[in-house]
Amino acid sequence: MMKMRWVALIALGSLTIGMGTASWYWLNFYSQFINSGLTTSLGADIVTKVSILERIRAGKITEATTLLETLLDIDLISAASLAREGATFSPNTARALAREAKARSLSGYRSIRDDMHNAVQEAFCLVSAATEAKPPVDIPAGCTTDKVAPSP
Repeated sequence: MMKMRWVALIALGSLTIGMGTASWYWLNFYSQFINSGLTTSLGADIVTKVSILERIRAGKITEATTLLETLLDIDLISAASLAREGATFSPNTARALAREAKARSLSGYRSIRDDMHNAVQEAFCLVSAATEAKPPVDIPAGCTTDKVAPSP
């Protein structure tokens, strides 16, 4: 009977050590994966920002502005996706979007592709509606908020 207990304890100990080792391995792998993604993203951001600064310094303001607006379009579409999932944004974000929506209507800027333009317009609405502000920040004219997930 004593021998069975020792066998069971040794088996349980081995299983525990194996699970601990496997957990450490996967956590380490996940950490390396995340770090690699962050490093790649950060590198791309640095290259992009340097490119924009070079354009500004060379007096190519229109090119720099177009590049920044395109990058903002991508961020807006990503933010809209988060808003659809129920994420909320700070009042500062909503106010910045209201200023940008107004600036774009005055400047006549439009995304290169129609589908991207429509997604950006929807993003202005969704992200503005998904604000933490009480009362809500002004939502751009023409927006409907039926696509925003309710806040938890």
